Amino acid sequence: MQMMRKLAPTGIAAAGIDGMTIHSFLGEQRNSGKPRIIKP
Repeated sequence: MQMMRKLAPTGIAAAGIDGMTIHSFLGEQRNSGKPRIIKP
């Protein structure tokens, strides 16, 4: 049995189709807008 997911680019669009965002499906996190500092 195959399962189909309904994906949309934005949260509002996802809510409109009773689906989820593409980023949520892929497990990606949102960018906080702050640059990440990587210490050596």
